[in-house]
Amino acid sequence: MNFVKRFYRLFLLTSLSVFIITGCSADSHATQPVVTASAPQVQQTETKNSEAKPVGSTKPIVTPTPSSAPKIKSSNLSKNITNERNTWQSENKIPETNDNSWDGGFKEGWIVIENLYSKQYEISPLWESLLQLYAKEVEEGKLLDKQDKLTQVSMGIQNGYIFAVNVPKEYSETSVSYPLVIFLHGGIAGNLSGSFKRLSNFPRSLSEPYILLAPVKADFDWDPRKIQDVIDEAKKNLRIDHNRIYLTGLSMGGRGTYIVAAELSDTFAAIMPLSSHHEPYSYVGLAPEIESLPIWAFHGDSDLVSSYSMAVDMVDALKAQNTYVRFTTIIDGKHSGWDKIYSTPVNLEWLLAQEKGTPHNYELQVAGGTGSGYYEPGDIVSITPNSEIALNQTITWSYEGDAENFVEEGSKIEFLMPDTDVSISLEIVDSDS
Repeated sequence: MNFVKRFYRLFLLTSLSVFIITGCSADSHATQPVVTASAPQVQQTETKNSEAKPVGSTKPIVTPTPSSAPKIKSSNLSKNITNERNTWQSENKIPETNDNSWDGGFKEGWIVIENLYSKQYEISPLWESLLQLYAKEVEEGKLLDKQDKLTQVSMGIQNGYIFAVNVPKEYSETSVSYPLVIFLHGGIAGNLSGSFKRLSNFPRSLSEPYILLAPVKADFDWDPRKIQDVIDEAKKNLRIDHNRIYLTGLSMGGRGTYIVAAELSDTFAAIMPLSSHHEPYSYVGLAPEIESLPIWAFHGDSDLVSSYSMAVDMVDALKAQNTYVRFTTIIDGKHSGWDKIYSTPVNLEWLLAQEKGTPHNYELQVAGGTGSGYYEPGDIVSITPNSEIALNQTITWSYEGDAENFVEEGSKIEFLMPDTDVSISLEIVDSDS
């Protein structure tokens, strides 16, 4: 047994080193090996700086141990962030923020909050071992081009997340609570500029406004403890609808969406993972932990960076749990296309239609008539054709899905919404003479 454990640990460390060395860049299209092994089952110890839950058998070892990673001076961090943000604002006309403070409110745009970066977290022995292995490779001159990434991760792995927040324009003029959408970036070490670029694609003129938040990490995987602290910080300072908090991300942020939601399943109303990365360990085993959440996943079938087959396996595992899961395969899609997904209003509208503690809202698509939208099972929807019907004409319809009932009353149809997505097509045809 001890031999098996040592062999498994060596295998996982080797796989992780390949993962870090090759990286998981959002712009990379190099083929990477698929690691399907699950991490050993261990128990997480609670620390003073964390309220983390026990970790399941599919997550990496997270038993805390004192960290030997180097510390970063907060003054240097603040200077780097300020310079980066100012450069991005001037080049992309992003509205000014209020100098990293909640107190002054928002100036029509973003605010960057840094205070959680000073919070220290215990590091998993597995990540600590990998970091030391990575440092040795750099020291020996084998990975000189990875020095900057090593520095970022060695600092960021033990610290909390910086995060950027954007509120609706009408926020200061109302007293209502707003939905919160959290975006997790890809790669290992992110930055504010990259996050702002992605976030600019999120539609802000939907029928319902929402708060948009984006943490920035320099870590091997997204850490649920740190995300929980970000959410708590946002709740203390913003008017957030606690039943409508959503999580989405791409690549490493896609797998991070699964990982974080599995630990904090009671927090989110729905999740939307994109191109979820398969390394350093399989996320498929997390399916039982998120079976109650509505999920819409996207993945390109020609993705050479993140495993499409693992994404399919995850959907199958979720369906086996009777999860409400939607899966969009992007035909010939590579490790890209996220800007288009996020900029398509209907995708975000699906996310915002879900609410924690209520029945899931399923989509009704009506071609040739009114009634498209999101409804709970049992809702009665009135559907009418887009044009008037002449005396010599009738309505015909076809549908996909488990439709429960149609009741036709003249030119109007009453439709009983089932517990599944439904597509209906209406067509006006001439009656037989």
